[in-house]
Amino acid sequence: MLAEHVALSHLVSYRRGDALNLPFPDETFDVVWTQHVAMNIPDKATMYREVHRVLKPGGVLAIYDILAGPAGQVLFPVPWARLPETSFLVNVRSQWRRIAIGLAAHVGSSSSLKEYSCSSRFRVSGVGYSTTGPSTRT
Repeated sequence: MLAEHVALSHLVSYRRGDALNLPFPDETFDVVWTQHVAMNIPDKATMYREVHRVLKPGGVLAIYDILAGPAGQVLFPVPWARLPETSFLVNVRSQWRRIAIGLAAHVGSSSSLKEYSCSSRFRVSGVGYSTTGPSTRT
């Protein structure tokens, strides 16, 4: 493992789990980092609800994921899926909507989501993305 290679294994532990039912108590982590995860999970709202559940108040969710973009249809196979039926890419707007749905389910209602998202418990500090594909410049 990388942690062993760089002599940091004493700072890391590994647990296998289900992203839709995380094996950790509420408010366990200061940071939850997903890397190339959501594109493999069709029920993103449940995944984000679980992520939110295990984050401590004021915690950070860092997402590094592949999203559908303006470059056109995905040509299969790709590294995460052999067929379209096993790929769950969404666009940026849809991804944020699924995060909001997951939060609303955790908070209790969509009407309280606005109030909740304005609290110190949830905030967006930055969003960035890049696209690949044919250039639109002439």
